[in-house]
Amino acid sequence: MKSLWLGFFLISRPRILESRVEALRDFKRFNVAGAQPPETFLCQEHKMQVREWWLWLSAITITLVLTLGMISFLVPLWHATDAASFPFDLKQSARGLAAAVLLFDLYALYQQLQLHRTRRRLVQQENLFRLIGENAADMVAVVDIQGHRLYNSPSYEKVLGYSPEELQTTPALEQVHPDDRPLVAEAAAEACRTGVGRMLEYRMRHRDGSWRNLESTASVIVNGRGEPEKLVIVNRDITARKRAEETVNERTVALRQANASLAAAKEAAEGANRAKSEFLAKMSHELRTPMNGILGMTELVLDSDLTEEQRESLMIVKSSAESLLSLLNDILDLSKIEAQKLAMETVTFHLRECVSDTVKSLSIRAEQKGLTLICHIDPSVPDNLQGDPLRLRQIIVNLIGNAIKFTAAGTVTLRVEQELNENDNEVTLHFAVSDTGIGIPLEKQQIIFEAFTQADGSMTRQYGGTGLGLTISARIVEMMGGRIWLESELGRGSTFHFSAHFPSGNALPQPEPQSNSEKSPGTRHKHLKILLAEDNHVNQLLAVRLLEKKGHSVFVASTGRAALQALAKDTFDLVLMDIQMPDMDGVKATLAIRERERTQGGHVPIIAMTAHAMAGDKERFLQAGMDDYLPKPLRIPDLFACIDNSYPV
Repeated sequence: MKSLWLGFFLISRPRILESRVEALRDFKRFNVAGAQPPETFLCQEHKMQVREWWLWLSAITITLVLTLGMISFLVPLWHATDAASFPFDLKQSARGLAAAVLLFDLYALYQQLQLHRTRRRLVQQENLFRLIGENAADMVAVVDIQGHRLYNSPSYEKVLGYSPEELQTTPALEQVHPDDRPLVAEAAAEACRTGVGRMLEYRMRHRDGSWRNLESTASVIVNGRGEPEKLVIVNRDITARKRAEETVNERTVALRQANASLAAAKEAAEGANRAKSEFLAKMSHELRTPMNGILGMTELVLDSDLTEEQRESLMIVKSSAESLLSLLNDILDLSKIEAQKLAMETVTFHLRECVSDTVKSLSIRAEQKGLTLICHIDPSVPDNLQGDPLRLRQIIVNLIGNAIKFTAAGTVTLRVEQELNENDNEVTLHFAVSDTGIGIPLEKQQIIFEAFTQADGSMTRQYGGTGLGLTISARIVEMMGGRIWLESELGRGSTFHFSAHFPSGNALPQPEPQSNSEKSPGTRHKHLKILLAEDNHVNQLLAVRLLEKKGHSVFVASTGRAALQALAKDTFDLVLMDIQMPDMDGVKATLAIRERERTQGGHVPIIAMTAHAMAGDKERFLQAGMDDYLPKPLRIPDLFACIDNSYPV
């Protein structure tokens, strides 16, 4: 019996040490990533849990057995031997030895249990990371520093078509694009050298031979000595993103090219528009200059004693010249509208007076064709309004003029009514011009508002006209916040409607009526000393005759520099300044005059009398220091009214 217990004790001691060695080996094995199938993870964890409980039970059993073995071995020895023959207390020594053995065994079992717990945690972590790696969309690989693959996640097969086993037998750089291999090798060497990986992009070959764009990051695993041992590489497929970027880049290039083309087209259009504006400005100036002589001289001759035949001939000349001037004004107005430079004035005016004067000016044409011209303004329509009466008159003249032109017999009627408006400070008026003329086909009722378009091409030959009147009228109506439309029946006549918004003028102060002592413009008896700066001989002759006929003294200067010299030698009451002159133009001459006045004092009124009548010309001349503006051809009443306003009695 004693030999049995002793043998068990001697056999148990090496077994405990062997268990510790086995645990250390397990720890080392689990410290290195091994390839295990996922279905064994839960089974391994369950086995480790059972083994842990078995270790506790084994520890308790072995401890009890060892304790009983020591007692059964030492107690008989103690009884069988004379205690006095031992140099020490055998009983106490046995007890101490038994306690030491017991503590050593318990410590050894505790260490073995701790190793098993550590191994269990390592298995859990390994299982967790393996599940993450094998279910992640990104590709995960572990390679050693020589470039051999140690692990490849299953996502490689989804992205590149290679199974992990196929990749395991190939070098890491073999599937990399040849152009990208130096970049990848350099990044791997840098990671091993510095211990820090960087992100880079490269291409890898798919099983089908195509190339996939990857975005890669690397992490370094070091050994116990701090030396790089492995690289953990995470690759992400960015092929779709790269294709999208290429598409975006292509579209960006296309957009830049389109923008460049648009910019070039815009620049060309602006250049063409500038060329057109310059052409119109030059043509306007060149046409208005002779027109000024034609109309002015015609009016001068008409104011003299003439025979009936002579007067009739001159009236035809005047009418033709005014028609040509009207066409010129229409072209300029259309140009201003297209350039969005047509200005709308806002002044207080009397509606009934404006409409009545306009209709009266057209009544002669209606009587010549045997037509009845009727004007009806509803009593509820307010008379005091704010707006641009000249533009309103232009619309009415165009509409009634067309009605008279295309009506052979019957009546032309203008009706003005007020529309309902919730805003008390604004008035909306409805104008309607009806005729009993030829009418307009339904399919032509929209195109007639386009420039240079009429309902029938033959009408241009039969009735004349350019087709600009309705286009200009429609644009002016839009600027007045209204709309224009028509109702027509072929052979029974047409009705053109338009609406316009006007701020009410009732709350605004009205201009004071002239006193009896004040005379109308052009009838004052103050004789002025006038300097005329004009280079055209016909315009010089016309202006001198008109001014001298009113009793004014006129001195002529053919250039702006000559005008400056004349002002330096003499004093004048007024200067009529042409703009386009040789040597020095009218603007530079005006600036020089105003500069001299700032140093010497005084102020002489300067009136721009010019054929420059484009949008912005008037404002430019007034800004240069001129006091007023008269466009050519000159209207005699406008000329003397402007003189009276600039130099009142």
